[in-house]
Amino acid sequence: MKMYLVPYWLPFPMSEYGGLECVIAENVEQCIQILADDAGEYTRERYPDFMDLIRAEVVDAKAYELVGSDFEPGIVSSFTT
Repeated sequence: MKMYLVPYWLPFPMSEYGGLECVIAENVEQCIQILADDAGEYTRERYPDFMDLIRAEVVDAKAYELVGSDFEPGIVSSFTT
């Protein structure tokens, strides 16, 4: 498992200054899916390219290998403005 530190992917005006999503996932594809599943209906309607926005940030995100086996995939922390 890895922890991905993903810069917030929604542009202004949805996010004024951005933010950071901390996600635990096995790989990039799972991280993308976790963030996509968390996107609300408004985001899906307003940004039809939201999957591309997420993918662009996750691919460039810092990823850190986690030691141990007690980790569940998901969003650990989210800070957005």
